[in-house]
Amino acid sequence: MNDKQGRPNDHLTFSERHGYAPLPKPMRLEELSGDLRRDIWNVMREVLISMREPDGLSYYFSNEGRHLIERVLGRLLKMPEDGIDTEYDKVLNPFRMIILKAKFFRVLDLIEIFSNDEPYRSRSSDFRTRIADSFQRHGAAYRFDISKFPFRFSPCSSKEQGEATKRAIEAISESGMEGAATHLRQAAHHINRCRFADSVRESISAVEPSHVGSLLSHRLSAKHSKSLRGKDCLTTGT
Repeated sequence: MNDKQGRPNDHLTFSERHGYAPLPKPMRLEELSGDLRRDIWNVMREVLISMREPDGLSYYFSNEGRHLIERVLGRLLKMPEDGIDTEYDKVLNPFRMIILKAKFFRVLDLIEIFSNDEPYRSRSSDFRTRIADSFQRHGAAYRFDISKFPFRFSPCSSKEQGEATKRAIEAISESGMEGAATHLRQAAHHINRCRFADSVRESISAVEPSHVGSLLSHRLSAKHSKSLRGKDCLTTGT
């Protein structure tokens, strides 16, 4: 399977797969991981740099780039476009701070505004594709639909579904059924990557008799041992 599609365990460490560490943040709604934010910034920075023109030892943005920046930041920050500073050295930092530090929804807003900008849209195909791939590769809880205009983000599942899955994994782990918990983690991973058939398969595996039987066998064995120890005590006492 190629990297674009990804394999179930691509981004999960041993600790995450087996419940010793929390799931990666992008698998939860209302969060973007540091790694995903870094990738978004790298793509955005590359686009902005491609719009610069040399001016001796410094740079300035082309008219096209300057107007795009004014439209995007003006709309995002709700400011008049002529109030946006488009000097080269002062533009990169606002984009960087928004992508790396702002609330998750501000990052998604920025990407949507940038991708759907009317004059720039016909030439933003590569930007859109790379951003969509990054969200998929990192197993983010949001997918970027670039199949048709307008290009929009949507959650892979509802917040309630995500919380229910998290509680189920925690409950199963506490009961000793770590194998089933691992399957549920993989099912959530597949949902976030929109691989629903794989998610169903992992969900079924989580409730297979082998997992339940193993736990029951373990508990019955423990109960039987305790019973025998009680008998030994009674025998010794007599």
